[in-house]
Amino acid sequence: MKRRGFTLIELLVVVAIIGILATVVVVNLSSSQKKARDAKRTSDIAALQQSLDLDYVDNGKFPSYFEANGYEASGGFGNSYVTGYLVPKYIGTIPVPNIAARNYYQYSALGTTERTTNSQTFVDAQSPQGYGVLVNYENQIRGSVSNATSAPCLSGYFCCKTGTGVNSGAWTTDTPICQ
Repeated sequence: MKRRGFTLIELLVVVAIIGILATVVVVNLSSSQKKARDAKRTSDIAALQQSLDLDYVDNGKFPSYFEANGYEASGGFGNSYVTGYLVPKYIGTIPVPNIAARNYYQYSALGTTERTTNSQTFVDAQSPQGYGVLVNYENQIRGSVSNATSAPCLSGYFCCKTGTGVNSGAWTTDTPICQ
């Protein structure tokens, strides 16, 4: 007598194997999405740095805190100064990091006359010769730290700073430089 079909045990084993494989795929997909968003953030920062450097070549200085008219308070690169001076001449649009808690990259101008507000350093000088950009990453990259107690770092993210002359005091001293 020929047997037709599968037994209940055989079907349960196949369903269990498919379930395990689906779980592995979903976990790997989530990790890949975080890596892709972090790679986009790295690319965004490179584009912002290039546009700021091009603006420096044309104007001989980086945007200062006062020129930006409350840069940090208004939400980083979304400020009208940057939009007016960088877009569209140096960059098509100002990129956003796609983080719900802080959907902008923070900027700090650096120079000789600085003042500190809320643990962040701003330049009062009219001709800053450096700048810093703060980046929050979902995964740890070289040079980033998870430090929720540091003012600029978001809880649950890894952050680091980058820019020209960024060692001179942008944000807190324990915020590392991106590598």
